[in-house]
Amino acid sequence: MVRIVLTSDNHLNAYYAKMGPAVLAERRKRIRERWREAVNYALNHDCQLFLQAGDLFDMPDPRTTELVAVAQDFRRLHEAGIQVYCIGGTHDVHRMSTTGVLALRIYHEVGHAHVFTSAENPAPVVKEIEGVRIAVGGLSVSHTFGRGDDPLKDVVYEADADFKILLMHYGVEGTIHPDATEPILSKDSLSKIGVDLVGVGHVHDFNRFILGKTTVLVPGSTERHTFGEKTVHPGFYYLEVDRKGLQKVEHVDIVPQQMKEEVVKTTELPNDDPTEGLKARIREVSHPDQLLKVVLAGPMSGESFHKLRLRDAYAVGADSNFYFDLDSRGLHVSEGPRLAPDDAGSASISQRQEIADVAHELMRIAPTEEEKALYQEARDRILATYT
Repeated sequence: MVRIVLTSDNHLNAYYAKMGPAVLAERRKRIRERWREAVNYALNHDCQLFLQAGDLFDMPDPRTTELVAVAQDFRRLHEAGIQVYCIGGTHDVHRMSTTGVLALRIYHEVGHAHVFTSAENPAPVVKEIEGVRIAVGGLSVSHTFGRGDDPLKDVVYEADADFKILLMHYGVEGTIHPDATEPILSKDSLSKIGVDLVGVGHVHDFNRFILGKTTVLVPGSTERHTFGEKTVHPGFYYLEVDRKGLQKVEHVDIVPQQMKEEVVKTTELPNDDPTEGLKARIREVSHPDQLLKVVLAGPMSGESFHKLRLRDAYAVGADSNFYFDLDSRGLHVSEGPRLAPDDAGSASISQRQEIADVAHELMRIAPTEEEKALYQEARDRILATYT
């Protein structure tokens, strides 16, 4: 019996623009630990194959810390006699071929992993394991493909083997929005490629379906990476194969770092002290090991808005959680007078509009042209970065 671990979308070296250096370093450490669960599982279950279907790294030029961590893990697998096969995913492969090479090639050159670098030729490798001739081929991502392109067009998979595996990293028809501006693997192409198993990275939630004689497995990610993935179930696949084919398919769950998104409606906050009301809601849903995003949305009177101290509320969230984000883009001010109303019939303005109106009034009453120019520059800079 051949035992296999199939993983993808580990996104080592993930970057979060709003995280401070210390928090980012710890978050990256947690992501490495989730990836290492797949490695340790292969070691602890005497696997013979370890397959990685793209986006091992979150960027094509990962930091030395991540490169060394993977080198250590691949060496452990190699020393245990576990053969490692990898492809480059969307994040691993440079957008322009002239800007560099696939970082994964380092491990290929030292003999600790076999990396499939071509986007057109799967170049399957055939090995006999436990009396089973297994072929593993792979196609790295090509950024030259666009919407409507078929990455399997003209691809030929030829191998004399009992069980054939293909690794790819694209969206599969039915698992990604049909209007996505990217190539999508059609189910028809997958069913005709002539392999027993296709392991497909890219989509972060796991999936499994049968297309004719072909089993398609989407292992998903080993960690949640955005608040939009709060329903994703991280993990990887464990497989058992003999000469008769695929005998066992098990998705091994990984417990992710806690992640929560909470919507707070402005109508739920007290008008006399909205700041304390918001701080209380944040404390209710906080946890020191959690990534928390609070979305503040709805109308608020001008009087209440000027009592709202978002910086104070943010400080409470940042102190009470591993990471905290406060999104107030859905907040809008209504029933508030403008400093310089353009038309009396308008009773509702946005925060962006209020900033512009305040700047307009300050420029109007500025005593000198120099001061007026400073207010105008400040307004333009703020609005250019305000979201």
